[in-house]
Amino acid sequence: MFFSSTRLNYFEIVPADQADYMSMVMNAVVMKYITYHALTADDARLRFNKVIETNSRYPDLGYYSVRLKEGNAFLGVVKLIYATSDQAEVGYMLKPEYWGRHFASEMVNRTIEYARTIERIKELIAVVDPENAASIQVLKKCNFYLFKTEPIDNLPADFYKLDLDCNRE
Repeated sequence: MFFSSTRLNYFEIVPADQADYMSMVMNAVVMKYITYHALTADDARLRFNKVIETNSRYPDLGYYSVRLKEGNAFLGVVKLIYATSDQAEVGYMLKPEYWGRHFASEMVNRTIEYARTIERIKELIAVVDPENAASIQVLKKCNFYLFKTEPIDNLPADFYKLDLDCNRE
């Protein structure tokens, strides 16, 4: 699957994307607010295999490699995966050199637009570390609201939600 936004192209992650994906999850700066540490090569491969499995199981959703339209440089990953039968989770990672340039907002907004085309999805959630002020700002800018705080694997987590039914185009 492929879609695009103003500056970005989104491609379903395929096995050829393994090196780009692993460069993200093995980077301690990128993973600071996700797992609190870089993944080992073995853990990164396991996680990548789960991404590929998810993409093959759910053809309408999944994990996407995000690339600049101009020059095709890899800048990150966005996910839209089912959390429940009518709820999907949005998540994203960006290479540090692209931080602060509004790419995360563009990625989340485009993912919201895409989610609106899937009638089954009634709401989106996003899970964020409460210390990740930049991601919280992105989610609020995209009209998500905090609906609960609950640890995941003994790590702090804030859960944000966006109801799609009231805004479906």
